[in-house]
Amino acid sequence: MSKILFIVEPFIIEPLGIAYLAAALKRAGHRAQWLSIKDGLFHPQIEVYDPDFLAYSVTTGQHRTMLEAHRTITTTYRIPSVWGGPHPTLYPEFIEDDGVDTIIRGEAEQSFIDWLENPIKGVIEPVALQHIDDIEPPDRDFLYEDANNYLNPIKNVMTSRGCPYNCPYCFNSTYRKIYKGQRWVRHRAVDHVIDECTDLKRYPLKMIYFQDDEFLANPNLEELLVKYADNVHCQIRIELLTDETAELLVHAGCTGVTFAVESGNDEIRTQLLSRKMSKETILAGCEILHRHGLKFRTENMVGLPNETLDQMLETLDLNIACRPELVWASIFQPYPKCKIADYCIEQGLWDGKTEAFSDTFFDRTILNTPLKHKINRLQKLTSIIASWPVLRPFTRLLISLPLDGLYRRIYKWWKKRKFRILFKENQ
Repeated sequence: MSKILFIVEPFIIEPLGIAYLAAALKRAGHRAQWLSIKDGLFHPQIEVYDPDFLAYSVTTGQHRTMLEAHRTITTTYRIPSVWGGPHPTLYPEFIEDDGVDTIIRGEAEQSFIDWLENPIKGVIEPVALQHIDDIEPPDRDFLYEDANNYLNPIKNVMTSRGCPYNCPYCFNSTYRKIYKGQRWVRHRAVDHVIDECTDLKRYPLKMIYFQDDEFLANPNLEELLVKYADNVHCQIRIELLTDETAELLVHAGCTGVTFAVESGNDEIRTQLLSRKMSKETILAGCEILHRHGLKFRTENMVGLPNETLDQMLETLDLNIACRPELVWASIFQPYPKCKIADYCIEQGLWDGKTEAFSDTFFDRTILNTPLKHKINRLQKLTSIIASWPVLRPFTRLLISLPLDGLYRRIYKWWKKRKFRILFKENQ
């Protein structure tokens, strides 16, 4: 039996990836715990647990913070490290960084177990994808060791793995190439999903967020929505929404959805981002949501490659026309090995190095553009301007002012407030 300690950043959204791994480890006779790097309080917990391995699941940007945490830990403890998640999977050159002993690429429920039988250093390539219903549900007791996570009334569930779309800026477009020839998009049996949702009622629960990359494409959707009716939220593609589907969602207890607009400019959205939907389609989908009383959040990016300020403002204007409860705007990041990242390198917009990435895509652009400051400010102000369109005529002036600290504070306050409206009032 091995003892694995997952090192994580503080989280609100449940990290289901490590919870799936914890369930697989438990079934194989191993033990797993997690430790947050908050406040750098490593030593007491590590001393007590005495792990055999430190495990890190990291995204691009987050990898730097985790490397720093690992190096802090290993100044005192000589514990081997194993790394997984999107960044090491798509960028296995990460093995060259000091402190990275082993990388396990791809879905790791089985390959992690296999590796523990022979824990060699280096890059462990993906094994064949498992049948999705053979994968143990996330270990919730592992996840809810912390009281705050246990008490969080919003729990997350995945009814599928993989995405049927091929957006050039998303890890899915590259991830699926690793499993070429295999069935990348897999949907769980309805009863399997319902069993997990029912089991979650053992914990404080007021809403389930179906965290699938695209919920409406599920071929079992109608059966699921007929059999399971409770307070839920889901992620959708707006062009797939119909009045009939919206009615099913409402009858199943769905109170809101999230979908991506990404860009308000037709050429950028359909050509650069390969999202083949028109403004008219997006607006028609929003009218369906309003008609059925479904609250919704939109997701958007600003600072796309070679995007002009006028094009960014088209995104703001389209969101104003959509009338969502919350406009969620991020700053485009050229994640390694994605098609659009290669385009950024070709255009001289990015040098291909990962050191410049922030932990999140809400911080700053790393592209070589004279619009840097305006991009960063527009991201902070997009949500509040979309909610208060009276501010729209002053947008150019606002993003020209060097009030970055103030805008960050406003952004955090507004996002928290609108999040309560979208989720908490329905609980």
